[in-house]
Amino acid sequence: RDIRIDPVKFLRASTSEAQVRLFCFPHAGGSASAFRVLMDKLDPRIELCAVQYPGRWSRHRERCLTDVSELVRSAATGMQDLLRDRFAFFGYSFGALIAFELARELRRRNLRGPEHLFVGARPSPQSQLRDAPIHRLPDAQFAEAVDKRYEVFVGDLDHALTRDARQRAGAQRGRVNGPAFGPEKVRRRRRNYFAAL
Repeated sequence: RDIRIDPVKFLRASTSEAQVRLFCFPHAGGSASAFRVLMDKLDPRIELCAVQYPGRWSRHRERCLTDVSELVRSAATGMQDLLRDRFAFFGYSFGALIAFELARELRRRNLRGPEHLFVGARPSPQSQLRDAPIHRLPDAQFAEAVDKRYEVFVGDLDHALTRDARQRAGAQRGRVNGPAFGPEKVRRRRRNYFAAL
C-alpha cells in the first residue's frame, strides 16, 4: 500500500485495486494514526483515508477542535474531490459524531453521501449520554470529576493544561459548540418520468 499525507489532511493508504474509500474518523484525543493498524488488514479494494483533526499529530501546530459544526463544514468542503467515487464513513467515539454530522452536511448540500455509515463506541445522536458533561466545571471540580470518571489524577496540572483538558473533554462529548441533533427537512428530488420517453 502507498501511504501518504494529503494536503486535505488525511493519512491515506491506497492501492491500484481500490474500488471504495473508507473515511475513518478517530476519537477526540486520537489522530489518523489510530487507524494505521487497519491499513494492512483491509482488502486491497478498500482505500483507507484516516482523517487528521486540527491540533493532532502532523497538525499539532494548528488550534484544537472546539466547534464540531466548523469541522464538519470544512471537512465537507475539503473532501469534495474525494467523494466522486464510492465511499463509506467509519467513526469511533467522538469520530462517530463527526461521521454522522458530515453525512448530514453532505445531504444538506445535495452532495453524494456515504454508501455506509459505520459507528462504534457512541450512542445514537437522539440518545442521552450516560455521564453528565464536566467540561464547564470549575478547575477543582473538573479535576475531581476526571479523576473519578477516568481514574487519572489531574489535580496538580496547571490551569492551561486543565483548560485544554476541559476543551478536549467537552469536544469529545460533542458539547463544545457542538451540533444540536434534531430532525431535518429533507429536500426530495423530483423525478422526470417523461425523460425516458
